[in-house]
Amino acid sequence: MDVKLKLPGVEVSGYWEPNNEERRAAWELYVELVTRVPVVPLREDEGCSGRH
Repeated sequence: MDVKLKLPGVEVSGYWEPNNEERRAAWELYVELVTRVPVVPLREDEGCSGRH
């Protein structure tokens, strides 16, 4: 997989093939983020409710 990161004044690119350990870590992070319960109440126009 070709990847590229562009920031003001710098660009890094290369090829990256995730291994099983990286895939597992990415999955754990994904699950943690999508199942997180906020501890601060959000107004109707804040956050992402999954409804668009």
